[in-house]
Amino acid sequence: MTLRNKLRQAGLGMAIVFAASCAQTPPASAPVPAPVASAAPAPAPRPTQTAAPAPAPTAAPQQAAAGGPNPNHPGRAVYVKACAACHDNSGGTRAIAFANMTQLSATRLNEVMGEGGVMQAQASVITAGEKTQLIAYLTSGQTAGPADWTAAMMCAADKRTVALPAANAKPAGFAGFGGPGLAGHRALTAAEAGITRAQLANLEVAWSIAVPQAQMGTGVVTLGDTAFISVGNRLVALD
Repeated sequence: MTLRNKLRQAGLGMAIVFAASCAQTPPASAPVPAPVASAAPAPAPRPTQTAAPAPAPTAAPQQAAAGGPNPNHPGRAVYVKACAACHDNSGGTRAIAFANMTQLSATRLNEVMGEGGVMQAQASVITAGEKTQLIAYLTSGQTAGPADWTAAMMCAADKRTVALPAANAKPAGFAGFGGPGLAGHRALTAAEAGITRAQLANLEVAWSIAVPQAQMGTGVVTLGDTAFISVGNRLVALD
């Protein structure tokens, strides 16, 4: 084989190899589109939490006034129903004021509302149970006084005899709240009292006594040289 033929064959082989390599080259790929951002799905709505309705305000228990009855006592409702119209307006009705009522003992309250008492008619509109509640309410702020409150001021045993006047003593020897006699003047003359009105301004307190749980009582009654007064569930004789 001549040199020319060898060169031809070599060139043909190179052309075939080149053509084959070109045939195996992949075509240029089309540009990939940029990813489109898609909106994220909206989250499911959360259930709405509604605030529970606030409980209705309740009235706070009232505080008892110093020395006064308990305002939350069930007997107060009885007082409001049957008593307040007069005793909360003592200036217009001349009834005993509520503050004074609360100083009376349970025994005294039972007396005035019981048979023959000054409030028997008014108390007849409430039941026995309501009466018990009413008295318990009116006395709920009281401090119990000593049962033997008179013991400390008792005279010596040999001086406790009451000197009664003679049977023929003058009426001045018996002076009640209305004055001596039956006229009920509620005043004594200078001769009966042994003192004039002008001299009253010069008097000074010589002694005094305190009676527990007593706002009302009978007038002082003098018999001879002894004064009697009914207070604090006692009949006290003062020399």
